[in-house]
Formats: sequence, structure tokens, C-alpha cells
Amino acid sequence: MRQFLIAAALSFSFLIINAQNITLDKVNQDGSRIIGTDGYIVKTKFTDRNPLIYSLKSYVTTEGSTIFYLCISISSMKSYTIPQNGILLIKTCKDDVIECKQLDESYKTEDIIGTYIPLINQSIHVSNAIYPISESDLELVIKDGIKKVRLETEFQNIDSEYNSNKSILLKEKMEIMFNLLHNALKTKKDIRDGF
Repeated sequence: MRQFLIAAALSFSFLIINAQNITLDKVNQDGSRIIGTDGYIVKTKFTDRNPLIYSLKSYVTTEGSTIFYLCISISSMKSYTIPQNGILLIKTCKDDVIECKQLDESYKTEDIIGTYIPLINQSIHVSNAIYPISESDLELVIKDGIKKVRLETEFQNIDSEYNSNKSILLKEKMEIMFNLLHNALKTKKDIRDGF
């Protein structure tokens, strides 16, 4: 019963995360711009204690080049710290391996203090990470799907392995996110627009 309540609490807290939209579109004074999508939660099974939430972001530099980021959040009963320079390994359904690493100090990850749920007498913690990923690697992930992910945390690695149905769903959601970013990037914006 306790496992059911834990799984239900984790599921309920992320019901609204499954629709894909642009949730962040900010233009800075220097002309740079950041665009982000909603997250999509993927569980390995109903009682998954460390479900991962995937979203995409793009950053347009002042020179006009675009950098893509794969954002992953861990929702868990434990508090995880994802270190700077921590590695993310992605295995596609065709067994290609993609490595992403947090390189820039300005993208340090944070652990958000969890929400206490009295029904199960537990706190749910969410830890966020952001990984630069090349557009070609992102396209490969979208084309082939994700079979397995390994996320480096401070004291242990978190592995999530997905069956074919979960891989297909994640692939479809990431394609939607990628298309949303590309469509948003087609529209040029300035901080003074609409003022």
C-alpha cells in the first residue's frame, strides 16, 4: 500500500507536465535569447522511485548562433546533487552512445528542497540538471529514441532503462519539443517589442 501511495503522489505532482508548450521565451538586452519547453516525465515502471523529467532549451547568443540543452530533473524521495561536469550517458535504441557534460560554471545544477506530503510521511525532492547537446546528437536521439540513460550524481549513478513503448513515447515528445523550439526560433524578438 505504501508503494502505491508513493507512486500515486509522484504521479499526481507531475500530471500537468505531460503537455508540451513553450514555457520560457526571454530576450535579453544584449540580443541573446533563451527558449524552453515543458517537461515530460518518464517512469521505468509504475513504482519508479526516481522518474526523470525531460525538457529542451535553446540559447541564442548575441552573435546569433544557437546552443541546445537537454534538461533533466530527478523526482525522488532522496535528495540528489548533480555535480558540475557531471556526465549524462544516453544509449539510443540502435545502441549509439551519446555523452553530455555540464561544462560551464554558469550552468551549475541545483537541488530544490522537496515538498512534504503528509499522506505518505515523505518529502519529494527535485534535482535539476542542464546539459549542452549538439543539434546532430539531439536529432539522433529524436530519430532513434532512448533505450537507457545514466545520470551521474554526487554519490551514485542513476540508471533508467526504457521498454520500447516508453522509448517511442519519449521520442515523440522530444520531437514535439524540438519542433516547438525551431518554430519559436523562426520568430525574431527584441526586448523592446510591445513596450
